[in-house]
Amino acid sequence: ATNSAGSSTLVSHTITVNASPSVPTVTLAGDTLTSSSTTGNQWFLNGVLISGATNQTYVATSNGAYTVVVTNSFGCSSTSAATTYTNNNPPVANFTASTTDCIGQSITLTDNSSNTPTSWSWTMTNGTPATSSSQNPTVNYSTAGTYTVTLIATNSGGASSPVSQTITVNASPAVPTINLSGNTLTSSSTTGNQWYFNGVLISGATSQTYTATSSGSYTVVVTKSFGCSTTSTSTTYSN
Repeated sequence: ATNSAGSSTLVSHTITVNASPSVPTVTLAGDTLTSSSTTGNQWFLNGVLISGATNQTYVATSNGAYTVVVTNSFGCSSTSAATTYTNNNPPVANFTASTTDCIGQSITLTDNSSNTPTSWSWTMTNGTPATSSSQNPTVNYSTAGTYTVTLIATNSGGASSPVSQTITVNASPAVPTINLSGNTLTSSSTTGNQWYFNGVLISGATSQTYTATSSGSYTVVVTKSFGCSTTSTSTTYSN
């Protein structure tokens, strides 16, 4: 700057220009959109900001073009290319169930499918029920064996994909009997015993025999290595 007398003053100021973040990419798997950036994400649908959608992933529920804007700590941002989602992407069918169970136990089949299924078709071979249309059915097998369970999860667009799982149903051990001689109770099973007194577990009483010290009702529960169990009828001891 120069004044009327012709003298001047030079003033300097430093400006820092920061780099913008790398342009993010979006990966679509089922109905889940994933940004290549772990931080600074904001998702948009058809150019409109999705409130609260700031995680690295976003689960799409509406058809349309999705973008993600990544902003770094300096406030600089970059926008991904648009990724189109339609609900015709088939659900990634998935469910959990106990893989080893016992006769008479209730087994809940839990649907974990992605891409928002709206209907379910379960098929169980060699057992009942043969089919089910609920999301998380409960089955109970009365016969030991190996059963194949198949889930077909379908979304509102009519797209579906099946998945199968094998369930092994084991036979329960034979119902034990108790022989009472004096004050000694003996189970008919050589292994897997647990003694009870008046319906209450006796801590540490897991041998084939148990010496009764109190008058009352005694039972023994026999459990196999895979967890199936049966209970004896009660035996009354009086001292």
